[in-house]
This record gives sequence, structure tokens and C-alpha cells, in this order.
Amino acid sequence: MTDHDDFEALWRAHFDRVLRFAARRCEVDTAWDVAAETFTIAWRRRRDLPADALPYLLGIATKVLSHHHRGAKRRGALVERLSVQPVVPSPGVDAVVDLDPIVAAMKQLGPADREAIVLTAWDDLTVAQAAQVAGCSANAFSVRLHRARQRLLVLVERSTPPSTDAPKERVHEH
Repeated sequence: MTDHDDFEALWRAHFDRVLRFAARRCEVDTAWDVAAETFTIAWRRRRDLPADALPYLLGIATKVLSHHHRGAKRRGALVERLSVQPVVPSPGVDAVVDLDPIVAAMKQLGPADREAIVLTAWDDLTVAQAAQVAGCSANAFSVRLHRARQRLLVLVERSTPPSTDAPKERVHEH
């Protein structure tokens, strides 16, 4: 199968079955990603597709689901490790940041948001490098990261009481 029209026919014939297969094994949002990734892989390997493609596609979906589940476990373990690590202040730092609200907020973020923040903050990747890991363009990842940071900020602000040490506004006299 090398023709675009043939592949489109394959997609039309089997996408719903692959999506339902994935949805029985994970959340619906993830199932859409699994189905899309399955067909992306199938497109790259379209010359190897057998005549009876459905079992082959479901095999790909099984592997994609397996990768997803392993990634979710790793992200969960990372969040747990982060939540129990002691905060060690750097020399010369006057105040230690309370990480509890940040860790709690990270747990509330969706997997894609957590991944975007962890790739750049924890793994110290550039946006371009993180985009490559996430499998998207640098522009798309930059938008994803910006939105994830905004959602994290809102969650942290909701869980953090206002500081009484806030600087007072200065009144300028002329």
C-alpha cells in the first residue's frame, strides 16, 4: 500500500475500531491519541501493511498503549519522588520556597501538562529538544508549555494563602 487514497480508505475502514479498542483500555482522551499514533506508525510502515490490516493495527495500538501506560507510571513515580524530596536551600538564599503547593498542583495537572513542565524544568531540555521528545513541533510545544505553566500557576495560587510580607505600594509624590 503506497497510495494516499488507499491509506485513507484503510483509515476510514478501521479508525473507529482502533479507537474503540483503545478506549476499552484507557481514558477516552488518551484513546484518541493512541488511535492517532497507531495510524501515524501505520503510515510510516504502510509498505509493510498486510492485506488484513486490522489485526496489525490493533497490534500497533497494543504497543502504543503499553508505552503510554509505562510513561504514566514513570510520571507518577517522578511526582511521588518529587513530593518526598527534602528542600535544601542554596547558600545565601534567605527564604526557602514551600514546594508543597507546587507538588500538589503538579499532581492535579493532566499528563501532557506535567510532561511539558517536567521536560523543561526537571530534565532541563530546551523547547526544541522537549518538542522532539513529545513528538510535536517546537511552536506547538511552546504553546503547550505556556498553557501548562499558566494552569500550574492558577492551581498553586488557589492553594497558597496570600503572603502578609507583600511589599506595600509606594506613593510617588511630585
